[in-house]
Amino acid sequence: MSTKHTPGPWYAIGRMVEVGDDHADICTTNPDLFEQGHLAPPIKEQQANARLIAAAPDMLAMLQEVADYLDCYADVIDGDDGQPEANDAMRLLVAVTDVIAAAK
Repeated sequence: MSTKHTPGPWYAIGRMVEVGDDHADICTTNPDLFEQGHLAPPIKEQQANARLIAAAPDMLAMLQEVADYLDCYADVIDGDDGQPEANDAMRLLVAVTDVIAAAK
């Protein structure tokens, strides 16, 4: 059973990922807050990580749209050896749905 994530949009503010004024922050990429500053990557990298995390809801929604599109074209075809095999759309659909499942 998957838990629903906080709906987007999410925003990267420096090293923080936030939703808006009426929600708690999603997360921080600042290891100093957890007394792990000695393990910290450069601040620019921490900010880039926050931007990547903030994009997660939009990326998940887009992957779901891609899966729906690929589903229309996914099929089993005859391979070079005459045996049935997945076409490119089906192979991509499997990969995309695996990523979606991992995110959920």
